[in-house]
Amino acid sequence: MRARHDLQVNLLTEQKVTKLIHLLEELRRDLPMVRDRHDPQATAMQEGADTDEVVSALREVGLTSDAERSRK
Repeated sequence: MRARHDLQVNLLTEQKVTKLIHLLEELRRDLPMVRDRHDPQATAMQEGADTDEVVSALREVGLTSDAERSRK
């Protein structure tokens, strides 16, 4: 149960960080005194984690229980 809550908190944190990076990049593009440049790392970090993919990977390695699977 604790691991499940940790995962939920971590996924929520990841979503928030992704949003913050997106907002910072938007500000950087919009501020006239900041030179606009392409940053491939920032672009990649704006992409959020696919939660279905994360859950699928956890199931693949056996880190979810049958009870958790039946709830979905």
